[in-house]
Amino acid sequence: MDKKQYLKLKQETRNLKINNLNAIRQLFLELMLIGLGLYLSHSESLITWFVGQLLIFVCVWRQFSTLHSCAHDTFFKNKKLNLLVGHLCSVLSLLSFQDWKQSHLDHHIWVGDRDRDPSLNFPRSDQISSMNIKILNFCWKLHIPIFSFLVVLLKTVKPKINKNKKPTISLSFVFLVSSHLLLLIFLESIYFKLFLLPFFLYLFTSDFLIISQHNLLDCNKIDKKEFPLAVWDHKRVTKDLILAKFIGRHVLLNFDKHNLHHILPYISHYHLHKINEDSYNIGSKEHWLKWVKKVHSMPGYKVYTE
Repeated sequence: MDKKQYLKLKQETRNLKINNLNAIRQLFLELMLIGLGLYLSHSESLITWFVGQLLIFVCVWRQFSTLHSCAHDTFFKNKKLNLLVGHLCSVLSLLSFQDWKQSHLDHHIWVGDRDRDPSLNFPRSDQISSMNIKILNFCWKLHIPIFSFLVVLLKTVKPKINKNKKPTISLSFVFLVSSHLLLLIFLESIYFKLFLLPFFLYLFTSDFLIISQHNLLDCNKIDKKEFPLAVWDHKRVTKDLILAKFIGRHVLLNFDKHNLHHILPYISHYHLHKINEDSYNIGSKEHWLKWVKKVHSMPGYKVYTE
């Protein structure tokens, strides 16, 4: 895709505006699905409990995709509503909203630049100790979702340093931690029955999805002078995994359309599936199973750091 094609695509999608009614409908459906998932997960029947757990897991991903749009102020027209819903969605998606929002917007500006892109700002392989390399390889081999955990840790838990060199913790982070502490106090051991498996599945699947979007794309070979890249040139450092349409549309809420999102970040997730991208070169795509087989034949430290 070049600038001319980008402007053409932008013109073709000019009618895909932020729609408050769409947002309200989705939130209403979300509440029903979460309520049903919690109800089923209370069951003493193992099968019923497991179905409820899968439903909560689906809702966690849907909450993340909604938080993602709220971070871009594209879910509701009103920024205050996006702020409110973003914080509410942060509880299940385990992300401190304001911290993640700033990090994600910086990611869109500096995508592909390993020194300035927060999503790639991990130590290079030659900067990691042999012990840490062994740990990364071990976790990758056993499918332990350490990458997603590190993303959460670095973007939300790690104290921010202001100009006076004093550690600060955001109100978004306080809200997130307080919400889970209250749930734990109120629900006691039931908290783990309801949320432990969905959160693990969320981190496990996000490990594959997040890594596929920007890692292993030869970002190091791009001259530093080229950054920040023009949006139509983001295809050089982004990738889509090809998933079942139902999964992409109703579980991830179009978060799998990552190439398209980078080109048109001002369009809400509930519109992305309406765009015909076949006639545009918007970035590389690879079937998820083929990608998983390929990367799991590699050492873990290379997958995480390159």
